[in-house]
Amino acid sequence: MRNATKTKLTRAELIPTGYTETLRDDSCGLLVVTSPDGLSAKGFSGRSVKSDFFYKFGSKDALEVYVSKWAKTVRDEAARRQAERAERNAPHSLKERDVLVSSWGYEQTNVEFYEVVRVVGKSSVELRQIRADKKSDGAQSMTGTCLPLLGEYLGEAFRKKADSRGYVRLSSFNGAAPLDYTELEGVRIYKPSRWSAYA
Repeated sequence: MRNATKTKLTRAELIPTGYTETLRDDSCGLLVVTSPDGLSAKGFSGRSVKSDFFYKFGSKDALEVYVSKWAKTVRDEAARRQAERAERNAPHSLKERDVLVSSWGYEQTNVEFYEVVRVVGKSSVELRQIRADKKSDGAQSMTGTCLPLLGEYLGEAFRKKADSRGYVRLSSFNGAAPLDYTELEGVRIYKPSRWSAYA
């Protein structure tokens, strides 16, 4: 027995008979069609053939209020996604010897430093983890500060993508961002990072 070929329906084929287009914005794939009596509406967004809503309203005013709010949400979300794409695709400003810091953990705060050892085009860098100079807040303290030790490497270099802010995602649960510093007579003075340990 042959498998029947499924034909994907288009939006036009899913519009009820007699419904007319009342709102359209191709920049975000927004489309609203309304029934002849103006009390029912069906709305689509993005590239989806499936409708976002298909409702009957108690009045034309109620329909217009709902559609207006829904359309604003769709446009706002489309603008947010576009801004995120633009940011992801924008070139980073990282340079060799820049230091990134990663701070993560649940019951304790782990701090790791990474040095940019090579810039790879506009979107990627090669990093190497570097040692940290850790100091505790006291003899028995489980907290303290740490600073990066440039050139004192831990492990091999690895390549990662960096966004326009210089942020690098290291794994599914943590990332690294440029470490703040001030420059004094050509020497970078890095801001100490806080760490904590769990007994």
